Amino acid sequence: MNTQQELVLLSSHGAWNLHGSAAARFSQANDFLGYLSDRNYSSATTRAYGYDLLAFCRWLHEQNLTIEAVDTNTLIN
Repeated sequence: MNTQQELVLLSSHGAWNLHGSAAARFSQANDFLGYLSDRNYSSATTRAYGYDLLAFCRWLHEQNLTIEAVDTNTLIN
């Protein structure tokens, strides 16, 4: 299974979240998207953040990294 199948962005009742077999590794991303929804950000805004987070989390997954492992050196290299 490739990264695009393991991690996808889906909407349910206007709330956007990462789903798939790798989604549990990036629960902080879903927490943030939930926070945006709770703060009444528009669905379009939350979706835009969601797609940015999806791309970032897919890259992390390909690199076998977690969000906690990211630092400046990780991003530069």
